[in-house]
Amino acid sequence: MAAGAIPVIVVDHYVLPYQDLLDWETFSIRIPEHRLLELPRILRSIPDEVVEMMQRRVVFVFEEFFKSLSTQVHAALLESARINLFSGDNAWQGEDASGRAGVRHAQ
Repeated sequence: MAAGAIPVIVVDHYVLPYQDLLDWETFSIRIPEHRLLELPRILRSIPDEVVEMMQRRVVFVFEEFFKSLSTQVHAALLESARINLFSGDNAWQGEDASGRAGVRHAQ
């Protein structure tokens, strides 16, 4: 992720790290297990502009959430605080794919 490698996730029913804070669809590719054999075709079909955008976002996410133990602890505390703050009727809602660098924000 530090070098802009886009995560390709081929697993069903997996809870992603910080999924309440991060919009993983904006910087990773998720493929259902039953489509594994289609992976090369799917990856080749992604336009270069989308790949470049995802690479910029994945570097940002790495720097802000995964770079060091300190950033990971900070992100975990932030996620915990947001879940606790927004656990009412208007619970956590994320932005659409045009959000800022894949980071979800409360509305």
